[in-house]
Amino acid sequence: MTPDAFHGDPYGELTNQISHVALGHVLSVSLCIAYLWSAGELPYRVYIIAIVGLIYAAIEMLQGWRGWDTVMDTYATIGGACVLIPLTEIRMPDVWYKPQIEVNLLWLVGVFVAVAIPIWARVAQRDRQSREM
Repeated sequence: MTPDAFHGDPYGELTNQISHVALGHVLSVSLCIAYLWSAGELPYRVYIIAIVGLIYAAIEMLQGWRGWDTVMDTYATIGGACVLIPLTEIRMPDVWYKPQIEVNLLWLVGVFVAVAIPIWARVAQRDRQSREM
């Protein structure tokens, strides 16, 4: 697939970022399942998030640096990895369970805001272009 920054296409940008969030989530859950199957326990989510982030950043760099688009795609993928299904982790007491859910929701809000800002900017750009014609 050819990388695209979706300039002037807010719907394309929206579906692109949603797919990056979904990709991050699927990768992180897949890594958790693989680790659970091999080790018999769940890994620390911080490690999973870091692995997903590093893998995706490497893929983005192989495709070539595209400035802000590369940053946003990587951020959305990491954001998707952060919004894991609340899982109890190894050696983690149950008191951490509720704050983890709140942290996951905060990450989801952060991803939404970070994705909404460039989409809003592209809608405004498209509106300006249509008025000039």
